[in-house]
Amino acid sequence: MEIIRSWLIAPANRPEYIGKFATLGADCSVMDLEDGTPGQFKQAARDNLPNLVKQLRAQGLSQGLFVRTNHPRSEHYAKDLAVAAGAAADGVVIPKLGSVAELRAAVEILAPAEAALGRQFKIIGGIESALGVLNVSEIAFCDPRLVALYFGAEDFATDLLGPAALLGYRSPLRAFAHRSRGEGRADRRDRPGRPRDPRRRALSAGCQPGTRSWL
Repeated sequence: MEIIRSWLIAPANRPEYIGKFATLGADCSVMDLEDGTPGQFKQAARDNLPNLVKQLRAQGLSQGLFVRTNHPRSEHYAKDLAVAAGAAADGVVIPKLGSVAELRAAVEILAPAEAALGRQFKIIGGIESALGVLNVSEIAFCDPRLVALYFGAEDFATDLLGPAALLGYRSPLRAFAHRSRGEGRADRRDRPGRPRDPRRRALSAGCQPGTRSWL
């Protein structure tokens, strides 16, 4: 069984942070190509990632080195997986996994590098959306490469109960059902026959995720 007791994550475009991984002894050290790396620096970070892996290996970091990709629907996703595989990291962290199909697509991209290295890559998946929660049981048991899942509460709340969603749903359960079907956030104000509540103007002007609401 894989036990991850500690987790370090640093932007993939900040080698001065990543260089500290070898001295800190975390079970899982993650070079982040997703939120930690601004869009304009993602390609440069990918280009330099093999060098970072080599440096960390030379410093004695022999295991637990992961690359966090962008989410599966991102234009960067396939390129992130390819560079992680080519750099011979120990595994990848895939954020915002929503389905078994997305995980299997990653396995297909990683497979040629696995054959060349003679080992499998480990995968850590992020459950951060209504769709991911709906499919979590199937995701969790679909492939032995998946060694862990984490729950991203902030992104889940944003997916489920962002400001636009709060305007459109009576309850979180209705929002969950709507979002888990992959549908956009519907605003009930647009539905014919429903009287407009003047309090909604105040809500639309200032409500943030997590705010207690009377809807």
